Amino acid sequence: MSRSLPARVVVVRERRHPHPLSWIHRAEAQSIVEELRGAGCDVSVERFGADSARRLPPGPLLLRLSDPVMLDAARALTDASIPYIGPSAGAMARCYDKYEAWRIASAAGIDCPATALARDAGTLSFPLYIKPRRGSDSIGVRLLRRGPIPPRWRTDFCIAQERIVGAELTIAALHGRIGVPLQIFLPEGTPYTFTRKYLWRPARAPVVEAPLAGRVRGRLSASRPLCASTGRPASTSSTRKIPAGCGFSNATLRRSWVRGRRSPQASRRRG
Repeated sequence: MSRSLPARVVVVRERRHPHPLSWIHRAEAQSIVEELRGAGCDVSVERFGADSARRLPPGPLLLRLSDPVMLDAARALTDASIPYIGPSAGAMARCYDKYEAWRIASAAGIDCPATALARDAGTLSFPLYIKPRRGSDSIGVRLLRRGPIPPRWRTDFCIAQERIVGAELTIAALHGRIGVPLQIFLPEGTPYTFTRKYLWRPARAPVVEAPLAGRVRGRLSASRPLCASTGRPASTSSTRKIPAGCGFSNATLRRSWVRGRRSPQASRRRG
């Protein structure tokens, strides 16, 4: 279903600061501005700051911010009852918390790597990944080939996750529509790090194996739906889809051989 673009859009981006995410998302915001202007929209750009929510001009406001700033912006605009285009504050909070996102996705029937809070990871086998519980873009991810987990990471602020080795796939889903799986061409076992995502970007292409592509899309379609307000699996549904409100709009998967089975593994992405 096609939708007409509004005549005027305000793109909200973050202020300049040294963190690399700031520069990456500012560049992405500029790309959106150019695309909208090319489509005939009257576009203005505003910077978001902790004290600027009520000073933003009338919208529609389109948020293009890094995850931590997006979470602050969604909360501030929601508290001020200001409408915007972007993920809800609840969806951002769920997806910014990797442990909560894993719990929701697992409960919805999506195959996920074994995951635990780092302080409770005694049942997981090495090698495994240690990740900040709240964060994005693979910042702070470390591979531990053998134990024990160092005490500084054995907290509620880090998670431990089973290492899955295989081909890296990514697929988008929005409002029940499932996209075409793409393969990211990394040497098997190579972590998809922040540097590789943004600086040394590997090639990617649609998955050419029709049975695998169909299986990946079917697996997402068959997952139990999530309630947009609670983030918990819904009890009944006729659509059998994950709605956009749950905060999961993209899943990164690995075609892997784990305990003798091929299994796509899903991780969270903000929606």
